[in-house]
Amino acid sequence: MDLFVLQCLTGKEDRVRTRIHQNTGSDAPLIHIPRRRMRIRRAGRMLDEEYLLFPGYLFIEADEISAKLLAVIRNIPEAMKFLPENQRVLPLGLAERELMATLLYQGEVIGDSAVRFDDMQRISVIRGPLKGLEGHIVKVNRRKGRAKVRLDLYDRKFEVDFSFFDLEKARDAENN
Repeated sequence: MDLFVLQCLTGKEDRVRTRIHQNTGSDAPLIHIPRRRMRIRRAGRMLDEEYLLFPGYLFIEADEISAKLLAVIRNIPEAMKFLPENQRVLPLGLAERELMATLLYQGEVIGDSAVRFDDMQRISVIRGPLKGLEGHIVKVNRRKGRAKVRLDLYDRKFEVDFSFFDLEKARDAENN
C-alpha cells in the first residue's frame, strides 16, 4: 500500500475524513490523521493533551487514488489539494513512508518516548516513537520533556515537538 497526502483546511481534518468515508462507502480508503500526546503544565497542574502531528494534512493509505475517490475529494470544500501537486498525485517516497510507519506503529496517537542523557548531555532514545529519529532531533527541552524533531514530507520540512520522559528522573522519583 502507498501513502498519499491530502491537504485540507486546518481544523477540518476529521470532517474531511468523515465526508470521504460517507461518499465512498465500502470503497473507503484507510485515512490517518496522526496526533501526538503532550504533557502540558496548565495552572500548575500537568495535563495530557492531544495535538495534530501535521495540522491540515490527511494520510490516505491506498494502492492508487482512483478517479471515483478523486471526484469525491474534489466535491469536499475543505479539501484543498494532494501533495506534491494536484496534477501529479504521487505517494510518499520509501523513506517518508517508513518514517510514517514508525510514527504510527502504535496507532494514530503518538505517545511518550523513554530517553536517557549521557554525560555529554546527548539524548539516547530507549523506546517509543522517537526511537531511530535521534539524528532528526534539532532541540531538546529537558524541563518540559520535549524534543523538537525535523521531519521531511516531499520537499517540505516540518518541525514537530514530541513528548519524552527521562528514565533517570523517573527512577529517582520512584526511589524518593
